[in-house]
Amino acid sequence: MKKFISLIAASIILAGCQTTESAQVRIEMIEGPAIQKVHPWYKGEIVGAQTLCKDEESIMRLVLADTKSEEAVKVAMYTQTMMGNCAMLPKPTGVPIMDILTEYKDFAGRPSVVLIVAFPTSGGLAYIIAGGRRGPPKEKGRPV
Repeated sequence: MKKFISLIAASIILAGCQTTESAQVRIEMIEGPAIQKVHPWYKGEIVGAQTLCKDEESIMRLVLADTKSEEAVKVAMYTQTMMGNCAMLPKPTGVPIMDILTEYKDFAGRPSVVLIVAFPTSGGLAYIIAGGRRGPPKEKGRPV
């Protein structure tokens, strides 16, 4: 009896699947520019940094490569790290922004900045690249 009920239920399910109309999924691609929020950076903020350079000359080599291509900046980071001018940390570390050195556009036209940060271990200064721009002056009376 149990087998008979199972056979009836299976045949009803199969019959139902064969009689329903096939569903067609339509996906419409909408072309357009991706909206990217540009982060404003301010002195005193904490930024996650993974590649830190010890001097302005080293970071400017990375900036030059960053204006050319993604591959060029990867090679420059590796080269500067091997020369001992930059350090690549295993994971991003929070460091405070001491100053904003310059703004530029990277190879993809995205706004980027060179930040001077307090080095996490020694308390000295280091240079990093971050996506975004220098933040506008804050209003008086507004907390920093």
